[in-house]
Amino acid sequence: MSLLPKYLIMLNVYRILFFLLLIPAWLKAQLIPKENSKINYRLICFSFPDSIKANSYTLQIAEDSCSDEISFQKHISVTVSAADNNIIARVAHFGKKYSWRTIAHYGLSESISPIHYFSTMASKYTDSSAFRMNILKHGEQYKDAYVFSDVMKGLFDMEGQLVWNLPDFAMNDNLQVRDLKMSPQGTITFILAETPFSQIYEINYQGDILWKGPNDGKVSGDSIEHYHHEFTRLSSGHYMVLGTELKDIKLPSYGLGDLPGNKLNNSAADSIMYKNLLFGTVIEYDHRGKIIWDWKSSKHLLVTDIFYFKDPLTGRPVPDIHDNAFFFDETNSEIYISYKQISRVLKIKYPEGLISNTFGEIYQQDITARGTDLFCYQHGCKISQMGYLYLFNNNDCKWPKPPTVVMFKENTLEKGALKKIWEYECPIENTFEKNQDNKIMRAGLTLGGNVMELADQSIFISECSPYSQILIVNRKKKLLWKASTEKWNQVSNKWEQMPQYRASIIPDKVSMEKLIKFQERKNLSIE
Repeated sequence: MSLLPKYLIMLNVYRILFFLLLIPAWLKAQLIPKENSKINYRLICFSFPDSIKANSYTLQIAEDSCSDEISFQKHISVTVSAADNNIIARVAHFGKKYSWRTIAHYGLSESISPIHYFSTMASKYTDSSAFRMNILKHGEQYKDAYVFSDVMKGLFDMEGQLVWNLPDFAMNDNLQVRDLKMSPQGTITFILAETPFSQIYEINYQGDILWKGPNDGKVSGDSIEHYHHEFTRLSSGHYMVLGTELKDIKLPSYGLGDLPGNKLNNSAADSIMYKNLLFGTVIEYDHRGKIIWDWKSSKHLLVTDIFYFKDPLTGRPVPDIHDNAFFFDETNSEIYISYKQISRVLKIKYPEGLISNTFGEIYQQDITARGTDLFCYQHGCKISQMGYLYLFNNNDCKWPKPPTVVMFKENTLEKGALKKIWEYECPIENTFEKNQDNKIMRAGLTLGGNVMELADQSIFISECSPYSQILIVNRKKKLLWKASTEKWNQVSNKWEQMPQYRASIIPDKVSMEKLIKFQERKNLSIE
């Protein structure tokens, strides 16, 4: 039997040594939270090297940085057992150091890992004496759900405990967060706005940036796209967002525009030139930031009745036709777009871009809008599981009536016709309404709001500025859960409501675990 040449023997020895040297780095790479990391959440997925021979594992977490066995044992605050090497556990505090280790069980024997370390970061919103989500009605049915609050830039459990914060880059007080929510892929998407610049982001639970918008102005014709209001990752994996197109439009003083087909002979003296008139755009990107599809409202609305519109509160034209919400019905290839200022919802065929239906009052020259008793100044339009159009109806043009959530069935035989099949009047318990007179309230109007149908057809409702209530009601209009976002006023020495633009919900434990365990990093955005 021949022996291997010496150089082959040495080569195999080097390979074995190289592999042994890599083992510590490999083990460290599998640890989550990463060694000595600072994390922005208290609800944590602990991930560690798996052992094919282990029957089960125990996770132990101790408060403070414990360097020896005696100290660790003394400070253990959390113990969790599980069958695999991914264990979700909650620590008690933000702004604190922690130690942790695992025990692998092999029948009658066990193996204890080294002690690892991490810390949780504090922010202004982790101070529960200054900011809180006040639970006004507890709800057992949705005890495993979680709620994103844009105004407090975080995620709360249904008992009002903050469990997650946005990462540091989004926590600047000058930055407004909009449309903070979980995507179908188990990531988090949101808009970060700092006037006049705004950007759209997708991050994982750990706060890593996975994707951000190109924001290059290819659709708007400006230097940026002016992202606003709503940003959604579609089930296809593409991204869809609202943008703004600014146009200079010449309108007569009474509000009628120089539209194609206009038979009036308007002199320059009778006209007003509006600079930077806001029109909405819808943009669809792929994962590399390439524009897949876009739609401009200016190409369609400039030849309709919109410049006949006169605000029912003031009797004056409103030269602002920006959109504030959209919903992509991917099953039927239709997009619904909400226009608050003109109280209108458009239904658009995708990808053709043609308007297939218009919902809302049709405006006439020299006649102030009266409304159609359907909705006005609405937000958050969506399509229900049964195919009904539903939205948050701010209802400002019918003051002092409160906001409502309204659900409609489309009449396929009559264009633009909607049949109201369900309506819920939102409760108003707010110091703004009690302490300010009607004139101030009417001038401020209500801003924002959101609705989301849940799996059991109950409705999650996010009331808006100047209100701050979040609630869940079922179809029988029974209140299932209710909360209010609040901050402590040191001057008046009391809690006051903290209005937000929009809240969203993670409805169940399975969805939350999907979010927590998602680790992927793509970084495919266009810089």
